[in-house]
Amino acid sequence: MNADAIEIRAFRAGDETGINDSSNRAFETDRSLEVWSWRFPTSPEGRPIIVALRDGRVVAHLAGVASRLEVGGHPIAAANVVDPFVVAEVGDAAARVELWSRTAEAFVGAFGPGRRFDLVCRLAPGPAEGGADAAAFGRTLTLPPVTTLGRRDTGRSPWRRLAYRAEPCRDWEPRLDDLWNRARRSYPAAVVRDAGYALDRHAGHPTVRRHRFVVLPRFGRRAAAFAVFESRGDECCWIDLVWDHAHPGALELLAHISGRLARQIGAASERLVLGGDPEGRARLESLGFALADEQPQPRLTVLACAPGIDAAGLAARLYLTAADLEGR
Repeated sequence: MNADAIEIRAFRAGDETGINDSSNRAFETDRSLEVWSWRFPTSPEGRPIIVALRDGRVVAHLAGVASRLEVGGHPIAAANVVDPFVVAEVGDAAARVELWSRTAEAFVGAFGPGRRFDLVCRLAPGPAEGGADAAAFGRTLTLPPVTTLGRRDTGRSPWRRLAYRAEPCRDWEPRLDDLWNRARRSYPAAVVRDAGYALDRHAGHPTVRRHRFVVLPRFGRRAAAFAVFESRGDECCWIDLVWDHAHPGALELLAHISGRLARQIGAASERLVLGGDPEGRARLESLGFALADEQPQPRLTVLACAPGIDAAGLAARLYLTAADLEGR
């Protein structure tokens, strides 16, 4: 394939179908256009996506999921690179890596520091495959210990959970703003998990039901925890979690809900991914969760960051759940 014949440019309206079709071929999936549109919603600034085309066909692609990071109380506008691919027809591994690098450079040039995002990174659950490897363009940083916990037997729930109650979350849940303002002290580096985040990340999926709960003191109105669960195969998976560490009973109630939900949906076990919250992990292990057989080895690769951002320090403290690793 002649590299000179490839056009690399930002997303334009009408690219959706071509991107989704090429993505399905590259990743051997069958994602619908509705799911693609949910994953990459429109915004006033436009979709942060770069495509490479040859004869009108998408042969490489890189998209960014916008995130609001908070590090030591300071906000950072970040883009997490997702769905990077280069089709096999581009050529050998060297040719694919070259096109990946050109596509990544175009993304940074269009959306990176000084423009829309102060940090452009790729947070991946495991090693990348093929020519679209972020390690070819950027530096990979060490993350805090990330563990997958599982549980098959819920056992007896601690009495402290009885001091709390749970309610299903609305799509727009303003109580999460107050929760985040208090819980953020326990997360020195994390994606902001407030009402806007919950609406953007967990509401409105066209095909998957996500069970969302907010936990409050039994006789109070201030949220103490928020969690999102999803049925996957024979597992009840914790997709997201934020909790006020002054309320361990709220986390215990969520663990109780997870066990009950697993039985209701016919799941044989529960699963949770957690990094950067050693207290949360310890409390969940006391409730019967244990290390799963397979442990993730996620990596954070920084493609570009604005001056003054300590990317290595951020990576060392980053709070992670399944929602972060899956990039929406």
